[in-house]
Amino acid sequence: MKSFRSLRHRLLQPLLLLSGIAALSSILGMYWLESNALQKELQHRGQLLSTALIISAETSSSLADFHRSVLSLASEPSIDSIILLNQDYQPIFSGDNFPFDKQEGEFEQIKVLAQHAKDTRLSIGAVSSFNNNIYKVVSLIYISALPQTNVLKPEASLLLVSLNTAQAKKEAIISAIWITVLFITIGLIAFSAIYFLLNKLVLIPSQRIVTVMKAQGSEQNESTGFIPEHELGLIGQTLDHLTQTLNAREQSLKQALLKAQDASIAKSQFLASMSHEIRTPMNGVIGMLHLLNQETLNEKQQHYTQVAKSSADSLLTLINDILDVSKIEAGKLDIEIIDFDIHQLFSDLTTTMSHRIQNKEVELVLDIQEVKEKMVQGDPGRLQQILTNLLSNAIKFTQQGKITIRASLATLNNSTSNEHNDFQLHCDVIDTGIGIASDKLSQLFDSFTQADSSTTRKYGGTGLGLSIAKQLCQLMAGDINVSSELGRGSQFSFSIKLGRSNAPALVNPSREMNNSISNQQQLEQYKNQNILLVEDNTINQLVALSMLKNLGLDAEVTENGEEAIAKLKEFGDQYYSIILMDCQMPIMDGFMATQNIRKGDAGDDYRNIPIIAMTANAMQGDREECIDAGMSDYLTKPIDEKLLADCLVRHFSNDRK
Repeated sequence: MKSFRSLRHRLLQPLLLLSGIAALSSILGMYWLESNALQKELQHRGQLLSTALIISAETSSSLADFHRSVLSLASEPSIDSIILLNQDYQPIFSGDNFPFDKQEGEFEQIKVLAQHAKDTRLSIGAVSSFNNNIYKVVSLIYISALPQTNVLKPEASLLLVSLNTAQAKKEAIISAIWITVLFITIGLIAFSAIYFLLNKLVLIPSQRIVTVMKAQGSEQNESTGFIPEHELGLIGQTLDHLTQTLNAREQSLKQALLKAQDASIAKSQFLASMSHEIRTPMNGVIGMLHLLNQETLNEKQQHYTQVAKSSADSLLTLINDILDVSKIEAGKLDIEIIDFDIHQLFSDLTTTMSHRIQNKEVELVLDIQEVKEKMVQGDPGRLQQILTNLLSNAIKFTQQGKITIRASLATLNNSTSNEHNDFQLHCDVIDTGIGIASDKLSQLFDSFTQADSSTTRKYGGTGLGLSIAKQLCQLMAGDINVSSELGRGSQFSFSIKLGRSNAPALVNPSREMNNSISNQQQLEQYKNQNILLVEDNTINQLVALSMLKNLGLDAEVTENGEEAIAKLKEFGDQYYSIILMDCQMPIMDGFMATQNIRKGDAGDDYRNIPIIAMTANAMQGDREECIDAGMSDYLTKPIDEKLLADCLVRHFSNDRK
């Protein structure tokens, strides 16, 4: 596990590294630019000097006069030597003042430059490969003096001018250094300004937020005192408000529950509350994606919406896992006992999970030959939750090979103590994946624990799934264990108890689809019925109205219970047929509104109107609270359009009493 480092250190190091890279780049860049500029300047200077000598040669009356002109020009510090060559590359001027060292490589280079000068009649420059401080310019030259003793014949000759670049290079380097210092200074000023702003706007507020959070953890009253001038200010203000809210809730819980609840129950209550707050916007996200998928989209748009829907479903699964942990710790998770087709459950499970291995070289095998019974009693939803979690892990950690689901159903001999526990179901999920290290197996079923908890882990996950699976198995009078070898795969095995069922086996696997189609057809006859939607969240209003529109129904909207009762009073004589009621709203919530409607505050015509709760509350007991308040039915957000249709058909079909 990586050691903790503050944001200040994490930001300072890359900023310093970037500053160093910028400084080095500026040095190299400026040196390169100065070198190019120097080369162009030297060539230009050589060409000007050559032009002056050509003019002097053409106006000299004798070779001696031209020689003197050359000597006067050669006195400049930047000129290393000036040599006049005939067309055979023999020096016309020779002696100590004009040494001409015919090194083979340099001589060949001069011959190439001289030939180019002859062809183009231009001055040609090149940096000598023998001396980096010498720059040579070769020019074609004619002497036009009258023929006489020691007078150059009027024919083409070559002028070789060697310029000393040492001083110029020194000046270029000094110039590059000064410009680089300027850039570095500007960079340091910019770095200091950026760091100062980050420190003021991010680091100091973050440290204050951490301090407040730590103080909250130690039950000390602290606040950030932030003014919402920017996003962190809003976070700090929200944290202050949340801290105050949590403190108030904690005090209220302590007064109401006294010593009956401990810190674990308080945590569960908090998680349940946060789950409600998250599920409300999730209803908008998933609902809008569902509605968007029903529109005419191109292939790219369909792909985007499918990816978004998959991500939203994954987030909802995470929320449900957290909620399950809360229910288990609060002792509010109950196991349902109903009749179900266990063969159909395994078949549906493999069909659902098969699409996840389409891009892998993995075979999914189902072996339920030892499950002789078809109809059993138990909680199919929780059984499917356990199997889905184990299969998801197997698929995640297996890139090739095989995943096997093997199940057997054995009759219990001592089942008289509980009439439902007539069978023991034993299941194995075996994969050929990466396996688990032996030192990690003992902690695998602990909450919030993962086999690989490093920040660089390849596979995601919260560490909740296996913990929930274990506790579900124990709630169903069973247990779960694992055996694994690193690099050789894993085998998860669990057992639960199931009851004996007297219900007949289902013979129509498409019944659910037929029911859905039937409900859609039944809603056609109620399309003229008036529905009242009571919802304060504008996004959830839009989702509900769009779903109703897809079902061929319309609704009117009010934003709280008080407005709903006023609307019912305005339209009497059973104008509305059904009310869709949110539970948590300002001014008057759904529970109070329902109780007032049942008492007759909206008129006697509406005492028995069907009121369907549409709420983000999903804890055990929330449904009972809605029913106790007088509501007729209960739908959990995010709302499923099919379940909404089923619920509407059920209550449209029942006349008011």
